[in-house]
Parts: sequence; structure tokens; C-alpha cells
Amino acid sequence: VAAVLRRNARRAGLTDKVVVLERRVDGEPVGCFDEAKFLKADVEGDERLVFESFRPLFAAKRIEWALFEISPTFRADYDRLITDVMACGYEAFAVPDKTCSYLDAWGADPLACLERSRITDPQAYVAALYPGQSNVVFRRLP
Repeated sequence: VAAVLRRNARRAGLTDKVVVLERRVDGEPVGCFDEAKFLKADVEGDERLVFESFRPLFAAKRIEWALFEISPTFRADYDRLITDVMACGYEAFAVPDKTCSYLDAWGADPLACLERSRITDPQAYVAALYPGQSNVVFRRLP
């Protein structure tokens, strides 16, 4: 997988912007970074592991934006994950799905639409989401 990601980054001319983090079987990091503009995690239920791996960077507010795809059918504790990321100094927002009434506005200027989708109560948000899935964007607070 890492080789494919690196090849695609090279083909797209993005090798200076893409960092592939790998873990060996023993859990020791192979490659890492100390700051990120954007972190995306779509790992089919292992988002908590991703967060814990990057908790020091979240706690130091060294990740500007993060996007986690969550699906309560995989795990029951996504509300705690959202709460934990927020506790590190981040705001949480739901990326609208196809049924959203302001989807066109989101597509035109997603940053201007963030306030419409702010998550203030992670427990209620995840409970309303079940059994679906959602993308949650985290923005670092100043």
C-alpha cells in the first residue's frame, strides 16, 4: 500500500506534499512528521488507533485540519473520539451528505459553510448518525 501511495504521489508531482506513515508489525514507526496541514483517516473502524498515534501532534496543535470517516456500525465510541480530538483544541464539523439542503453551497465554498455543520454535542451527533456513516472535519483552533 505504501509503495502505491508513493508512486501515485510521484506521478502527480506531489512528493513534497505527501508523507506516508507506515507501521511495522512491532508498532515502531517507520516514517513520521512533526507537523501536518491535513490528516485523513478512513480506516474502517480504527480511527481511534490513528488518533492515539497522532495524539501528541493533536495535543500540540501541530495538525491544522483532519478528516475522519466514521461509521458507528464499526464502533460504538465515536462520540468519545470526537470529544477527545475537540479537547486537544479542535472544532468538529460534519461534511454534508448528498441529502443536505446546502450541498451546492458546500461544493462552491466549503469553508464558508462550516458553521452550518458544527458538531457541538458529539454523543447526540453519533446517535443520530447510527447506522450510517459520516466524514467529520476537525479544524485547529487559534
